[in-house]
Amino acid sequence: NNQLIKNSRYAYTASKNVSSKFKKYISERYHGNFDVCCKNFCITQNARFTSVSFEEILEIMPLYQAGREEIRHLYAVHGKLDANESGHDALHTLRVLFNALLLVEMDGIMLSEEETQMLMDAVIYHDIGRTNDYVDDSHGKASRDIYAADRKPENPGTGFLIEYHCLDDAVARRDLEALSLPNIDRIWLLYTILKDADALDRVRFGLRYLNPKYLRNDTAHKILPVAQLCLEHLTF
Repeated sequence: NNQLIKNSRYAYTASKNVSSKFKKYISERYHGNFDVCCKNFCITQNARFTSVSFEEILEIMPLYQAGREEIRHLYAVHGKLDANESGHDALHTLRVLFNALLLVEMDGIMLSEEETQMLMDAVIYHDIGRTNDYVDDSHGKASRDIYAADRKPENPGTGFLIEYHCLDDAVARRDLEALSLPNIDRIWLLYTILKDADALDRVRFGLRYLNPKYLRNDTAHKILPVAQLCLEHLTF
């Protein structure tokens, strides 16, 4: 999905030898064996799960690496980068980013420049306003307020994604339609990607905490093994 990368405001970062940086990181992490990392994410296809190819992993790496740096910076600014005792820390956001980009890549979804920016920003900011690990319907609004302060003027579609990612789908759809924003079907598509990417990382609490029937996109059902592998292999 090269168009997604070319159209993104993250393209400058993505163009600065990110592939070589990633290979260097992998070389250090896996003692020079670049293939080992990608093989860890390449799941054999069977009746329940789909295959994730080496090429698909490489395609999302430029945006993933750019977003990774944004997450690191944002959580450091807010004094939360080292708060790894939390279930909604920077590492959680990093895994949600990987899941979201992989869903876009594997489904062949073509995003515009604005849509790419909306999805990236929504993932990066979605939990920055969280202050606890309990069920908290208000943290989306708190996170949106931080996003709005950082990105003036805020993109109202992005603001919606951040605020409503923790609310019921019926409530989100009703309020989205009331906003009279353009391209609400595309915003809803981004909403489903964000919600599924976030939900997939519930594997960090144990598989019993992730009910697949609540996943919205077919591919999300099929990459559960990848979500589990992210717990071990995605770090700062």
